[in-house]
Amino acid sequence: TNGLVVETKETLDPTEYPTVALKCVEQCPSAASINTTAAAAVALSMETEGYPYVVSPFDPANWPIIASGEFAGEHYNGILASDVKTYTFDGLTVKDATGTAMGFAASVTEAAVGDASYYWPWDGGASYGDTIKWGVRTGRLVPEADLAKLDCPRSSEDATQYRDDHPIHGKDAATTPRYCMDAFWDPTYNLNEWYEIRFGITQWDRQSYVVDQSNSAYISFARPKMLRYQVPDDAVKYGDDAGKNVRLEFGGFGDLWGIPGEVIDTLTGESLGEFHHGDWKDTYRYVSRFIIEAHNGVDPVLTDPNDDAITYKVKALQGEEFLLNKPAVVGT
Repeated sequence: TNGLVVETKETLDPTEYPTVALKCVEQCPSAASINTTAAAAVALSMETEGYPYVVSPFDPANWPIIASGEFAGEHYNGILASDVKTYTFDGLTVKDATGTAMGFAASVTEAAVGDASYYWPWDGGASYGDTIKWGVRTGRLVPEADLAKLDCPRSSEDATQYRDDHPIHGKDAATTPRYCMDAFWDPTYNLNEWYEIRFGITQWDRQSYVVDQSNSAYISFARPKMLRYQVPDDAVKYGDDAGKNVRLEFGGFGDLWGIPGEVIDTLTGESLGEFHHGDWKDTYRYVSRFIIEAHNGVDPVLTDPNDDAITYKVKALQGEEFLLNKPAVVGT
């Protein structure tokens, strides 16, 4: 029968991390390879302009690309069982098979790596690559109990042989067991759940969690979530917005939408109103009319619109400041 396949993604909090080891067949980094990539990027960015490439964070053994011989560089399915990588979780930490924590060190920042990119591990770096600032993502990971479902397709005439004769590893499933990714796209394998892990240096790749201090439980923020903010009743600072209740929407880490805004001319500081219908200048910016911040020593809180007893703390991650021109000091 025909059907529609629906794929959903969910970001897990630490209480939902797998309690079993995960197996990586394709696109598998290690703690050492990530550190090597990061160190090379930092060293290059100090003296190299443009978009330099550095060593890949992925193990070349975990790519369906023939590494040597007559067919070197060609795509061919099948990763040896001996090359499958194992990841485990320890609290907030992901560890590789050596028990070493994986991820970029805190000292590896966007500024430190610049525009350096890593290459995919084939063709000696002549192939496509990705910018390191975009992060490093594993391939699809499965618990060990599901690894057998990734066994490469067997011959219908002899179940001890693989259907395809691999140019390097041959067909014998007993001597060179191999895993393929076919099962992820074939519903008959019933492989309906898998994991992916991202390692990165940006704020969206370095997750932050809120912990209830009374019971050490992680607090889950479902998104989108509607919230209410009461603007402090201070007309001097907040103008016409003072004392109003503003409806906001939490869209995920770093995203809080609904703060009323206006167009300003950053050159003069003039407000052009909430909407501007004239010509747009490079000095114009659409900005929030106010900042959600502490007022008179009281930290701001957001409230559940359906229950005033449920409150949330909020703090800006970043912002902008504009400096006005001061004619008296021009040229000094």
